[in-house]
Amino acid sequence: MTKTNKVVKVAIAGAIALSTLVSVGTSASAAGYYYDFFSSPTYSSGYSTSVAAPSLYPVTTNDTFIEGSGMMGATVNVKVGQTNYSAVVYSNGYFRISIPKQSKDTLVSATQTLRGVTSRTATQLVAGVAVKPTLFNASINSTYTVISGTGTPLTTAKVQANGETYTSTVDADGKFSVTIPALTIGQYAQAHLVAANGEQSATFYFYGPDNNRVVK
Repeated sequence: MTKTNKVVKVAIAGAIALSTLVSVGTSASAAGYYYDFFSSPTYSSGYSTSVAAPSLYPVTTNDTFIEGSGMMGATVNVKVGQTNYSAVVYSNGYFRISIPKQSKDTLVSATQTLRGVTSRTATQLVAGVAVKPTLFNASINSTYTVISGTGTPLTTAKVQANGETYTSTVDADGKFSVTIPALTIGQYAQAHLVAANGEQSATFYFYGPDNNRVVK
């Protein structure tokens, strides 16, 4: 037999073997098979041997959860301060873990593990809440004074007047209203917002009865 005939016969045998793989119901390429006429079939999983670090969304002192994005099906391990938490990444690439409120600058670190491979660590610090009143108004009459405005939701509006302190919680829409006894000429009230971690906004002053306002 000539050398040329041998090569042709090997090629034909390889083609028959490849057609057999396809005939069992799954195409060779879809199954991940790569056939070399001069070697045995091998299987490639198509999986990467590296896993990227998860992405963490910003966390503030008002938050009661950690959320971010990762690889579908991966287990995300998060350490907040000295406490460990874990969750599985949803099919949309999102994960969320419930936590108690944290102090400012608490360290948050996270890794994700998929098929036995663990990513590098992503880190961030818990940020303080931006306590910003956007508007303070006062309505003064001979009976009472209403100090109202808008600001960071769920912070506390704190008003001090004539030695007394009055408070109200800023609602989810960012609105608040505090009613105090009427301010008369020569009296004043001071008001600011306070976050759960103790951070405060600038202080506003109200003078009766002409409602002049000064930002401290």
